[in-house]
This record gives sequence, structure tokens and C-alpha cells, in this order.
Amino acid sequence: MKNNFKRIVALVLALTMTCLFGCTQPDNGSTPTNPGTTTKPSTVPSDPDDGVNKLTIYWSFSGDASTAGFWIWPEGGDGKGYAVTVCDFGVVCTVDIPSNVSRVGFIACYNCDNLNGTGWIGGVKDYGEDRYVDMNGDVTIYLKQGDGMIYMNEEDANAAANVINFAEMLSFTTIKYNLPTATLINDLADIKVYKNGQSIEVVSSSTLGNKVNHGIITLAEALDPSAAYTLEITGFDGKQVVPTKIFDTEEFIANYTYDGDDLGAVIQEDGSTTFKVWAPTASKVVLNLFGAGNGVDAYDNLEMNKGEKGVWYL
Repeated sequence: MKNNFKRIVALVLALTMTCLFGCTQPDNGSTPTNPGTTTKPSTVPSDPDDGVNKLTIYWSFSGDASTAGFWIWPEGGDGKGYAVTVCDFGVVCTVDIPSNVSRVGFIACYNCDNLNGTGWIGGVKDYGEDRYVDMNGDVTIYLKQGDGMIYMNEEDANAAANVINFAEMLSFTTIKYNLPTATLINDLADIKVYKNGQSIEVVSSSTLGNKVNHGIITLAEALDPSAAYTLEITGFDGKQVVPTKIFDTEEFIANYTYDGDDLGAVIQEDGSTTFKVWAPTASKVVLNLFGAGNGVDAYDNLEMNKGEKGVWYL
């Protein structure tokens, strides 16, 4: 009997302690938070009392504006999609940015099946990299289609309209280019390539007859990575062609891979020194000789000789 009485007393005490400590509510009226979860703070406050700055983006997009827009986010935060409207410059978008956000990232995209507040389906980036703008009050920027530059006024943007964005060697017979605006090219005569000032024949263009801002042209002769090439397209200033993806081609690897162990300055058995440098894109290499490691000018300048596999020697 005593044992049963002790059990009853213990049970009553346990229930009393549970009510005193386990059922206590916060004194601030808030709802208890599950200790196993964390709440992520909102990156962009929505309180209108915080104030906003307006970000206006003009974009010289010339395609279907209904499929174009911007994905915009505060640096380090989540993004949101915004549609554009047609204007004289091309298209424009104005977004309210909370005043406590100092930097905003954005992507211009087109051919989007569904651009909305949470994302887009399909679509193409107008420029491959993310871009950012500092929000110091209301900000207006201008973008040229296919051009990664951010222009702070319309005059500078228009001045860049006749400059080819880039021209690169894709292979030993092809050059890829990008224009700031969609342009219709109907005649190969409007595309000219010069090698060290001498014209070379263009045999085809991947986008001939289409109004686009990019294309790949094919040449009648092989490109020399060490030569200077210039691309000219009617209506645009000339652009130097730079070797890029050509380095990844099997032809480049076969013709320019050097596996010798004598690059640099090598002292020979007779006491003389030979100099070798691997520079397959160089048109000229000069060896400067100094009498000391620092504090003096070169006492001689010697032009090196061009050898095989892109190696220069002396």
C-alpha cells in the first residue's frame, strides 16, 4: 500500500513539473519556434517605409519584346523576373529597389517561354556573364545587345553602336564575331578579313541573310595564330581577331605542341647559352640582355628567330 502511495505522489509531482516547465509560453506573445529549424531573413525588405530607388535599364534589343526581360537580384540574394516594354532605344524596364540594397545583379535574356517572378523557361542570355550595378539613388543604365559593357548615358551607348564587340579564331579556318545590334548581312562582300593588311577571301557566313548580331565566317585559307588579322563588316569599325578556342583544336595541338626540355636559357658544354621561348601567337620576340639583375638598362636587344612548333630561338 505504501508503495502504491509513493507511486501516486511521484506521478503527481511529474505532472506538476511538466505543466510548470514544459507548457510555459513565451512572454512576448510570439509563437514558439521549432529549435530544429532556422528562419532565413528576407534579403530584400518589402516594407515601403524603408524607401526605394529606381533602377531603369534601357536595352537595344531588336527582337520580340514579349519574350525578353531581365532577371534581377540584390547581391547575395534571390532573383526575380521582370518584363520589358518597347521604347525608342529598344526596350526598357524600371524596377523598385529597396534603398538599403547597395548593389544589384542582372541578366538580360530573350526567347523566354515564360518570364515571371520566379524564373524563366528556356531563354538565352544576351551576355554570358552576370553584371552588377551600384545603387546610389535612382540609377539609369544603357545596354547594347550582345555587348557586356554597361553605359551610364545614351550618348555613350550610341557611340559604341558601330564597334564590333569581339572577333575570335574558333579554328584554323573560322572566325566568330558578335555585333552590338542585330544586323542584316546579305552579301559576303560586306564582310572583309585582312591578314597583316592584305585581304583574304571569305567563302561563307553562317548567318547570311538573317538579321542577327552574331555569326561564324569561313575563310579560303588557314589562319596563322602568329599573324595579325582584322575583321571589317559594313557599318562597323574594324576589330582585331584574337585566337581563343583555336588552342583547343586538334590541328593546333598537333602543330604546336612542344615537348622539348630546352626552353629558357640553357648553358651549353662549350660555355655558350641558348635561348628558347614557346610563343606560337607572337609575330616578333626580342631578347633583352642586362648586365645586372636590377637597376640597369638593357645593353643589347636581339631579335629571336622563329622555329617550329611555335618556338623562338637564339
